[in-house]
Amino acid sequence: MFRPGPVSNPEEVEGECWTGSIAASRPGVYRCAAGNGIADPCFAIPGDRSAVVCGARPGDEKCSFRLRLVKPLPVEKPSGKPRPWIFELADGIECSALTGTMQFTADEVAPWTCDRGLYILGEPRRGKVWTVKEVEFADDGSMPLHVLRSRSVAVRTVWE
Repeated sequence: MFRPGPVSNPEEVEGECWTGSIAASRPGVYRCAAGNGIADPCFAIPGDRSAVVCGARPGDEKCSFRLRLVKPLPVEKPSGKPRPWIFELADGIECSALTGTMQFTADEVAPWTCDRGLYILGEPRRGKVWTVKEVEFADDGSMPLHVLRSRSVAVRTVWE
């Protein structure tokens, strides 16, 4: 489970968090606003309810920043089982959760977007080795989208 390290940007931004994160659905992670932007996920700082850390990613925290809260954090609602936030696939491709409009086919939604214009379609197959269905959509303007290519890919690392 990912926990951000020290904030790399010393400047604080003011904002508020109004709900739990869409990207990383687990306790202590929020969807927040600063100015006209949305930051998701933003992580609670243990022992400090006055701010959260936003913009942090596993292996790359140079874009992280401290969001000073102008309102208290929202009351957390049970979210069930944590959902993967970021996948690193066996071939090195990284995929992260979408927090806005998602691509879809007639049967399934693609809740994760990947490097090189790829997506993960449906839910991961959990097991000793997790696998996902990596897809490339046809760029023909059709809705729902048509899958151009798909393959089952092993997952190297999962962050929740």
